[in-house]
Amino acid sequence: MRKTSFLNARQAQAHEALFVRLCALLDQLKPLGAKHPEAPVSPVVTRLATEMLGAVAWFAGQRRARAAPAADLAGLVMQLTEARAQLEHFEAQHSAWHKDQNAHVWL
Repeated sequence: MRKTSFLNARQAQAHEALFVRLCALLDQLKPLGAKHPEAPVSPVVTRLATEMLGAVAWFAGQRRARAAPAADLAGLVMQLTEARAQLEHFEAQHSAWHKDQNAHVWL
């Protein structure tokens, strides 16, 4: 988690965009990983995953991603699932229920 609890609008927008992109990639890779778990990951997907895992690491308060993306589909699906959980944790720590708006809002 980031050291400061304050979140500006740009960071909130970046988080939302990253979450959508990561979930979209994960939704595409899950069925492939289930059918072909040891299949190699394409260079394009590896590049996307590297970018996304690095951004998730920033939101988690790390200097950079812990490891390079996995070379096989099953491993990459696991890494992206963990990254999604980190983003969800970040959001839970930086948002709260707003009674007047009847929705979760960024703090």
